Amino acid sequence: MQMSQRGENLGNVDSKNIHFPAQGASLLAQIERDHFWFTARRYAIIKMLKAAFAPETLGKGVLGVDVGCGTGFTAVSLTESGFPTLGVDVYDGFSEFKKLKKGLGFVQGSIFSIEPEPEFDFLLLLDVLEHVEDDAGFLEQSMKLVKPGGVAIITSPAFSWLWSSADDYAGHLRRYTKKTMQDLIRKLGPPVQVEVLSYFYGTTLLPYWMSRLAPQKEGAAVLKRESELPKWLNRALDGLLKTESSLLRRGGLPLGSSVFAMIRKK
Repeated sequence: MQMSQRGENLGNVDSKNIHFPAQGASLLAQIERDHFWFTARRYAIIKMLKAAFAPETLGKGVLGVDVGCGTGFTAVSLTESGFPTLGVDVYDGFSEFKKLKKGLGFVQGSIFSIEPEPEFDFLLLLDVLEHVEDDAGFLEQSMKLVKPGGVAIITSPAFSWLWSSADDYAGHLRRYTKKTMQDLIRKLGPPVQVEVLSYFYGTTLLPYWMSRLAPQKEGAAVLKRESELPKWLNRALDGLLKTESSLLRRGGLPLGSSVFAMIRKK
């Protein structure tokens, strides 16, 4: 696997066109393991990956790359679930997992500092594109990492009317709709086929929207408030969203606070 073998040679850590608060990774690290928003997303991703590949190929060299991996928690979790995943990010928020040598490995640097080779079976772009000025160029460059027949799973925040100070704090440049995501994917051309395009987090949309209607605080305070839930409520929302994830391949829900897509490279 040449990209991971390059290790630190991925090189230039050029983050000037990627907007993300330096303290963001540490905030996520505190909640990623158990918070319903992350547990349900990981559940949906694993469900999608199991459906994307023939059963006899799973566990036999199906490798993935998580571009914009943040803390690295998802890359480690997927690796431990039987989907070895390399984490890549311009920031070193994954340094703790890297020191522990957990997961398939981590590389710090910009994917634009190399000419990517198609060496991975799946690509993850999880809430990444909204941070990038040239989202079309970033998606095109990332897709070069995917083998023919491989898939990419993309998630991004949905609907501009849900914009709040939390988006400003998180470094979001935009929120998507199914149509704008589809338009973005179409720029990749016919080598790519859309297999799933849906909204997600529909069952939690109402409280999410109501939290945006509340008097606006600083973004960090909004995110902190949303992360502090009673355990019983967190478990209930996790269960609802895991049930919702079964609808993603059936057209999904008409509304949700995120867009969820899976595309296949022909």
